[in-house]
Amino acid sequence: MQDDADDKCCSEALDEESDRVWMLIKSYSLLSVRAYHGSMHRLLQVVIRASHSPEETRVHVGTCVAALHQQWRFEASDASSWEESGVLVEHIKCIARQVGVLGVHYLEMAKLLTACAEYYSVVLSQFHEAEKALQQAIHFQQAAPSRTPQIL
Repeated sequence: MQDDADDKCCSEALDEESDRVWMLIKSYSLLSVRAYHGSMHRLLQVVIRASHSPEETRVHVGTCVAALHQQWRFEASDASSWEESGVLVEHIKCIARQVGVLGVHYLEMAKLLTACAEYYSVVLSQFHEAEKALQQAIHFQQAAPSRTPQIL
């Protein structure tokens, strides 16, 4: 019974500390949430990135790539998918830069970049941006480790 009381006490203290930290972060405009849209100050982003080990960074980037894949719903023939996809394009470009630096998740990112290229060309008629996305996708495909064993 005492363990349950201790757990509840620790949980409440942790909740209070979390609330205090959130209020502090919000008071300095480091984090804001309005109408289902959240944003984080660039300085806070840098601090959080710097605090991760290389392995943690690879894991987090992989999680972001997977989340973007899951959310990407673009269909050229379905105009109702265009707006939602457009919101993700900048996120995909940002994560692609991280993938390029870290050298991980190349093939998954190449698929997203190819999809972005289609979005750029079909929806926005931005053929130069589409070409850049395709070139980056090709680079990632070529840089990806081979999945077939080499025969000597």
